[in-house]
Amino acid sequence: LIGERLMSLGDYLIQKRLQNKLTQDEAAILMHITPNRLSRIERNIGRVYADEIAALARVLEVPEVELLNEVDRYRNFKLSMKNEMNISPEGK
Repeated sequence: LIGERLMSLGDYLIQKRLQNKLTQDEAAILMHITPNRLSRIERNIGRVYADEIAALARVLEVPEVELLNEVDRYRNFKLSMKNEMNISPEGK
């Protein structure tokens, strides 16, 4: 997206967490994960697993399908950026 900043998955999750007036520690406790793990998810480090998506949706009060769409959108964006970087200047 030229001239437009794509919100990362982590940014999206932080935004939803703050809309629910939850600290990272509070959200992690409600999700039954460590605050460190939630921090890694919000910083886009590593994968987000199915059970974590379900917990995120529940705690952030977001429909699971909406959260899955965000995960897919961000994953597709990262793949397209990776593919663009692998194209040589000659287009080969």
